Amino acid sequence: MKKPFSIIILLFLWLGTFSFAQAQNDIDNAPRYGFAPEVFDSIHRVWQGVGENGYLAGAICLDPTTDPAVERLRGKQIVGVRCYLNHAYAQSRQKRSLIFHTVGEPSNTPTQKICDFAKGWNNVLFDTPVTIGDDPIYVGLQVYETIADDHPIGAYSPISVDGGCWFNLKKEGWRSYTDRGTLMIYAILADDAAPLLERSVFAQTANAPLVVEPAKDFAGEVSFHNCSANPVSKVVLSMRGQGDEEAAQQTVTFDTPLGAYEGRIVPLPVRTGSEVGTNQWLELSVTKVNGEDAQLVHPGVTWHYVTYDAFTRVPLIEEFTGQTCSNCPFMFYFLDIAMEQHTMSDLVYVAHHAGFQKDALTQPVDEALTFLFGEYGTYNPAVMFDRIVPVGQEVPVISAKVAEVEPYASALAQAAMRPAMASVNISAVKSDEGITPHVEGRINTEMAASGVPLYLSVYFIEDGLTTDEYPQFGMDDEGAPSDLKDRFRHNGVIRHNFCTNLTGDQLVLGENNTYSVDFATLPLANKNWKLQNCQVVAFVHMLNQTNMRQNQVLNANRLPMAEVLGISSESQPNLRPIVGSDGRIIVNSPNAEVSIYDLRGARQAINSRLLPGTYIVKVADKQHGQQMVTKLLVK
Repeated sequence: MKKPFSIIILLFLWLGTFSFAQAQNDIDNAPRYGFAPEVFDSIHRVWQGVGENGYLAGAICLDPTTDPAVERLRGKQIVGVRCYLNHAYAQSRQKRSLIFHTVGEPSNTPTQKICDFAKGWNNVLFDTPVTIGDDPIYVGLQVYETIADDHPIGAYSPISVDGGCWFNLKKEGWRSYTDRGTLMIYAILADDAAPLLERSVFAQTANAPLVVEPAKDFAGEVSFHNCSANPVSKVVLSMRGQGDEEAAQQTVTFDTPLGAYEGRIVPLPVRTGSEVGTNQWLELSVTKVNGEDAQLVHPGVTWHYVTYDAFTRVPLIEEFTGQTCSNCPFMFYFLDIAMEQHTMSDLVYVAHHAGFQKDALTQPVDEALTFLFGEYGTYNPAVMFDRIVPVGQEVPVISAKVAEVEPYASALAQAAMRPAMASVNISAVKSDEGITPHVEGRINTEMAASGVPLYLSVYFIEDGLTTDEYPQFGMDDEGAPSDLKDRFRHNGVIRHNFCTNLTGDQLVLGENNTYSVDFATLPLANKNWKLQNCQVVAFVHMLNQTNMRQNQVLNANRLPMAEVLGISSESQPNLRPIVGSDGRIIVNSPNAEVSIYDLRGARQAINSRLLPGTYIVKVADKQHGQQMVTKLLVK
């Protein structure tokens, strides 16, 4: 009698397990609605919290008055919450971890379900569903955050949706955040809601220049999010900006279909609105999915500074160094790697051999700029980024304190994102007499109207000078990187200052705030410079030797002599590719082997004009044993 009873128990347990697994599978496949994609590149996941002991509640808001998808879902039930957490939170015994929904205002009395959370995705059902009606519904979770753990709640960083990120920190009150991305929280819906989300794709600009021109395309990135369980191969993207009567449209075909609730960021030309202003909206929506009319979702709205003075920022990096400075090669090493890896923009690098001791490469202009160290003296190694005074400092010069790439990479990224307040265009003529440069451009309207005097500095610089030619202290010091000798070169060395004044010539603006300056010819006879490694660099800047905050650079640019002379550069350390003005990818190294691929992996022809988009560029110099792989954006 015992054996059959045991079999019955085992059968019952097996059936129970099967039923639970089936139920869990049903929840996993249930329709749901949220603003952050579930499937995306992990680099776009960020963790939200306060880093202290205390309650943390997060929610998304489903509002039928602002979201066409929620409007369609009126009368349908929200049966639970799907959310992503950074840690397991087994806090149900203390009633600290739970899901909830609140109707009307986030501060209204919530309906809660006490539960435990696992690390990763969680699906938790309410005891009593809530029906979508006329009022906003806030759907979310609460945990008790501890100082020992990383922030609890997952968010998708590239987009910020109105209503996509609400927090109640330490039970001090609810607040909507627009700078924390979009929370990875979904409202799980009843099965009959699924048809209302078919052919629904959210789109929003994920990355764009800070300053854009009106009624023109800019090279941006668009984040798409499939809001349904059905694959999406092709969409029609509608773009309408402030001041537009009609929307611009373009068809986007995905290399591989967007899967269920998947997100993808695609480099695309995006059209701005026609109205000029500092805070203009740009609304993206998907109007067709797989050739059929889309079911609209929350519009993706971003805000932009729209002006006719939209210039491309080229950061200026100035390093104070010296041949007898034993610490300077270390700074060069990590700064050089950061510049090599930088792909957000082109760069201009200038070395000032001043601030410590004069050497064979010191020029009067180098010594004239040591006022930028302020009244407390000079020191090397040091660096400036567009002569901007960092927060908490009194001078733009930053001393080298950390032997790491990251601080320099971060500073470069910040510099590249700053709006440019001028355009700088350089041309030059090579003749038997030498090099004759010409610099022209335009100043931002507001900057020109301010009346602040502006200056133009123009140098002839040389890269790639070896330690055999110009010895350098510190190359054999203890702790030096193993490849320091291979990488180190004297780059950005000023060979000539074209300006009358050492610190730059004051600009005289013409019609429409333009300027145009011709410079005297630089004789090249009897010069032992390697012209293939030389550049003309120019930058527009303020100048104030008593107020350090009035020296910032409005914009910079460079013209390699290799382009003027039609020759190749021999500068060994710089394999960094750049995008030429004609859409070609350029590497100024005679030994470089270049491979270019689009994001689908299709190889592109070398020296051909590329369509706007993001490309993977591989550069190898077998002669010197160097290689790098980077991404470049072609506008």
